[in-house]
Amino acid sequence: MRPTYGSRSRLALVSTAMVAALLAGSQAAVGPSPGNAAAAPSGCPTAQPAPLPSGQTRTVTIATRLGTIAVAVDGGLSPIATGNFVALASCGFYDGVVFHRVVPGFVIQGGDGQYGRAPHIDRGRLGTGGPGYTIQDEPVSAT
Repeated sequence: MRPTYGSRSRLALVSTAMVAALLAGSQAAVGPSPGNAAAAPSGCPTAQPAPLPSGQTRTVTIATRLGTIAVAVDGGLSPIATGNFVALASCGFYDGVVFHRVVPGFVIQGGDGQYGRAPHIDRGRLGTGGPGYTIQDEPVSAT
């Protein structure tokens, strides 16, 4: 996912067999780990949310027509970006948002809840929107 609203972090996932279903939209839910701009759902952050502390993880589940994808989100890798992602997923910001970039065998990108939420997709701006605020950029500590 390409958060165009601050972080340069990218989340690469999924097998290419699921790409067709993913393009149709998704819904994200979070749980503790073992031209038409769509309005953000009520209850979503309006400023940078709290970081996800190092040592904490969450599981974000992306539901598609072909099944679900579980993503482990680790606060130790990028606390600000992960805290932002989890907060936006928790409030429904990504519900119905399409994946706007697909490179088979490499990456899918989505997360544009401003211009990429079905049925109000603005293909001219798709991939450039955000939640209405920026987050502090930070290095990603993945090795």
